[in-house]
Amino acid sequence: MNVVCPNCKNPIRLSGEIIEKYKGRMVQITCKKCVKVFSCKIEGAPKIDDADHTFIGTNFPKFKLESGMLEVPETFSNKSQTFVLNPGVNVIGRCPNEANAPKADHAIVTKDTFMSKIHCCIEQIPARSGGFDFVLYDKGSRNKTWLNNEELRQGDKLKLKDGDEIKIGHTIIIFSTNNPDKTNLM
Repeated sequence: MNVVCPNCKNPIRLSGEIIEKYKGRMVQITCKKCVKVFSCKIEGAPKIDDADHTFIGTNFPKFKLESGMLEVPETFSNKSQTFVLNPGVNVIGRCPNEANAPKADHAIVTKDTFMSKIHCCIEQIPARSGGFDFVLYDKGSRNKTWLNNEELRQGDKLKLKDGDEIKIGHTIIIFSTNNPDKTNLM
């Protein structure tokens, strides 16, 4: 069985052993080429071939698939925008004006020139206690990334919680998750 990475369109051949073991189930696969994690359902008869996936795991019933969300409130420099985070690494930045400029996974349409085109990342990673954590880090932006009014230093990777405020350039972004266990309680 072959699957195609939705990010880089790389064809990925699954081994017969994996197909047989996980047939009819949803799995998560990490693409070797772009290192993005994506989900797919295993179907079809096993074939004898070499696999070219680097990781595969199942969504076990005790794990609820979480999704993170970014909300950009309307300001003088941008309209209100909402982004749903993908599994794996999510690059956040300003939507470029030039056609050939690098573009973030979640490109914010804004006039805020203090926001870099590739500003920061939020990575969805498996948590030790089950479920997922969301980790924020700066991508070497000129104007830094801020979390709840605290500047992220080079190499900082900070875990996000519901309601956290991320500031890139002059733009505030509100992080939320669909997991009620990860909310900030006062």
